Parts: sequence; C-alpha cells; structure tokens
Amino acid sequence: MSSEAASGAEVPEAHLEGASLRAEIAELPEGKSLQGTRLATAWRTVASRESWASLLSGHGLFGRFGYLVATQAVTVLIGIGYWAISARSIPAAQVGVAAAAVSAATLIAALGVLGVNTVLVVELKNQRPADRSAFITTGIAMAAPIVAAVTLAVWACSSLLGPSLRTIGHSPADGLLMVLGAVVTMVGTTYDAAALGLSRSRPRLIRNTLGSVLKVAGVAVAVALNQRTTVALLIGWNASTLLSLLTYLPLLKLERVAVSLARRRRIVRTYWRLSLGHHAVNLALGFMGFMLPVIAALFILPKQVAYFSVAMLIATSSLAIPFLLSMSLFVESAGEPELLRRSVRKTFPAGLACSLGVLAVFEPGARLFLGLFGHTYALHGTTSLRLLLLIAVPYVVKDHFVAIRRAQNRLTEAAKIGIISTAFEVAAAALGAALGGLNWLCAAWVISAAMEALFFLPAVLIVTRSLSTRHFQILR
Repeated sequence: MSSEAASGAEVPEAHLEGASLRAEIAELPEGKSLQGTRLATAWRTVASRESWASLLSGHGLFGRFGYLVATQAVTVLIGIGYWAISARSIPAAQVGVAAAAVSAATLIAALGVLGVNTVLVVELKNQRPADRSAFITTGIAMAAPIVAAVTLAVWACSSLLGPSLRTIGHSPADGLLMVLGAVVTMVGTTYDAAALGLSRSRPRLIRNTLGSVLKVAGVAVAVALNQRTTVALLIGWNASTLLSLLTYLPLLKLERVAVSLARRRRIVRTYWRLSLGHHAVNLALGFMGFMLPVIAALFILPKQVAYFSVAMLIATSSLAIPFLLSMSLFVESAGEPELLRRSVRKTFPAGLACSLGVLAVFEPGARLFLGLFGHTYALHGTTSLRLLLLIAVPYVVKDHFVAIRRAQNRLTEAAKIGIISTAFEVAAAALGAALGGLNWLCAAWVISAAMEALFFLPAVLIVTRSLSTRHFQILR
C-alpha cells in the first residue's frame, strides 16, 4: 500500500486508474498484449445476447441510433414516393403552394413547441409512470394555442409574404388546413420525442411508417378522384398525420390517470425555464432547416419552390445519418462527461465518413435522382441539389457542437452563439435569393455554414482530444 493511501490522503483519480491499469497488465497471460485482450473482451461484449437485445430494443447509443436510422430510412423512401407521385401527377404550381404551406406549418410548429419536445427527451424517463401522460399532455396544452394563433396570424398576413404564401391567403380552406397542419405537426413531434425519451423506439418507427404510407395513399386517392389541387394535398397530409398518431395510444402504454389543474401548474412552474432554455438552443442552432424553405417561399416563384422542395428533400434525406448520430449522442450522453467524450470519438468520425460517402454518390448522380420526379425537376433542380449537398461536412461539425453543449448543459452559451450563427445564415440565404434566385440562395447558405464550421470545430475537437489526453496521462 502506498504512503498516500495508508495515511488516508485523497489519491488522485488518475493515479488510481493508473494503478488499476498496471495491475491489469501484470495479470496478462504470457505472450498476450493488453490491446489484444481488450479487443477480445470488446468482441465478446458485442457478440453477447444482452448486447443484441439492447440493440434491438433501442437502448444504448447505437441501439437508439439504429432505430432512428430505420425510421428515417422508411420515412425518406416512402416520402420520395409521395413527392414523386405528386410531382408527376399534379401541376408544379400546385405542388409548390402545398410545399410552401407545409414548410410554413412546420416552421411555426417548431417555433411554438417551446422546447417541450427536448424536455421530454431528457426528463420524461425520470418521471413516475403515473405522471408521464400528464407531463406530455401539459406540454401540448401549453404549446397548441400558441401554434394555432401564430399560424392564423401568418395566414392573415400571407398577402405580404411572397408569391407562394400569397396564394394561400386567398383561400380560407388552405389557411384552415395550414393551421390544422401546424398543430398536428407539433403534437406529432412531441409524441415522437416522448417515445425517444422513454427509449421506445419501435412505436416511433411504426408511427412514422404508417404516417408515410398514408400520405402516399392520400395523394393516390386525390389523383384517382381527379382532385389535383393544393387543398387535396394538404387534406391528405393532415389526415395521415392524425391517423398515425392514434398508434401511440396502445404502443406507448402510458398510464391514464386523472390529473388536477394544480398538478399541471406545478409541472409548468418546475420545467418552464429548462424548456425555454432548450427552445432557445433549438431555434438558434436548428432553426435553419425550417427557415430555408420559408425563405424560398418568400423570394421565388411557386414552380421554383417545387423544384427546391424536391432538391431539399433529397439533400436532407441523404444527410440524415450524420444528424441522427449527433442526436443519439445527446440523448445517450446528457449529463455524463466521460460517456460524452467516448461517444464523440465514435460519432464525429463516423459522421464525417458518412457525409463524404453521400457526396461521392449523390453529387455525380444528382440529375438521375431528380429524374425520378420528372424531367422538369431534373432540368431545373440539379444545380440546387448539388449545392445543397455541400452542406454535409459543415453541418456534421455544427450538429456535434449542438449535441455537446446540450449534453454539458451549457444552454445559455450555445443559445447566444447559435442566435448569431443562425442570423448569419438566414441573412446570407435571403440575400442570395434576392440577388440571384434559387441557386444563389443555396450557394450563399453553404458558404455561410462552411465559415461557421471553422468556428465550431475547435470546441468539438477539444472534447474528442480530452479523453485521449487523459488516457495518455494514465498510461504514463
């Protein structure tokens, strides 16, 4: 026993781990290396029945990531079918107006959710089973009126908001469907977050798969009935989301108990600061994905909005895996610094590799992929798609920066930085759209994001290096 331990003095953690490591080396069989032994142990762990059960149930970093990827893959593949049928069967101007309405509704839902979805991811698992349903519905009750009111205000002012949204303002039916779509979208993202927070990834996969299938069925019915209009597209979109949400009732298995108004008030008082803190980070650092289609709707004509929407769909879908890696990182590592460091060292290189792989496939094949939606989409949207795909690497850096700051609970710092970066991206994209139309919009956004990535990169590298530096000190 060392003199420090014998005297009862506090032994530095690095010394304890170093002693443990030296003991592990001393116990190795002759001719065996520490690295080889650890690799064998890691392989046995991966191959164990428990590890596969955890993976298939959606637990752990890669279990949760696997279900997120499966959900995204199904949604994307069926979504491509939805937009392909719409693009080939319905006039581009009608598709463009519907896309503008859906983009506006999605943006408003993101604005009005008030961070409830992120709080559910982080805190729902810590609630008593009897309180979880109240936790979810209280958040929805707070956000739904705000989402509905903002959507109504946007519809009332739509004549001032560009050619695509101006068309919606002339139709009360379109306006009502946009309000309903915004509220339903907010409820859907809230329950998806609840499923993620409870590590119930399978219900989330089932819900999103059903919703996507119903969207395709809806547009097919509209075409069969010769209702090739914006209203028909929006009705199908809203109905499919509403029906898919019903699957959560049996699948999430939430206890149904009566909840008093006083209990709901306590939930709001306890979590409103945390919720708004996460909301600020969501808006500051994740706002651009919602805002970019709205910028397109404000500055370019409906036909070009249709071309942009399809290009954006392909770009965001092909780049989903790097984003889902960063989301899994946040959910798995929140509040656990050591786990965060270990996880970042896996997800950051994997995200970069996936992004480069996507660029290698989709950049030369951009015209071919757009051709699935029709010749005019390939003719007018190829350059936009190739530009949008270049966002891949900058956003791997940015998404990891967001996940790291969330996991470290440094929300205020992340929000301040994010507000500046998002304002910069919005201004650049809007300026590009105003000066040169669709392609300039895409190019300006990519350039601004690349400049920001250079700023975010050191913060990500510090986390990835801190673990290796610490291990080096222990080994020494």
